[in-house]
Amino acid sequence: MATTKRALTNRGASESGVPRHGGRVERGITDALRASRAGERPDPRWAAVEALARTLGRALDGAAAGGEVYAVVQLSGRLLGVLRELGLTPASTTGTAEDDALAALLADLSVPTYTT
Repeated sequence: MATTKRALTNRGASESGVPRHGGRVERGITDALRASRAGERPDPRWAAVEALARTLGRALDGAAAGGEVYAVVQLSGRLLGVLRELGLTPASTTGTAEDDALAALLADLSVPTYTT
């Protein structure tokens, strides 16, 4: 029996096989965006970039579900660029207070001291 679009929708999946509530990548992006705001309201200046990140996440979920390896590779690089722009990669996040304290200690230790 052929599966129709309506049957897929009723089961909670789109035609691509990605759940309507988002696949793993799209949900991860949404969670990261929510966590980065720390309870603050979304900044409308970033709305288009955030929407692009979610769209790329949805496309990546669909490509992965469909076994489209080339599309996954292409979309991954683009998504990482958008996540960097949003400050949502480990390398683009700000350091913790412990990192700042360590940096201050290392800076202090790097100052030469002279004894006479």
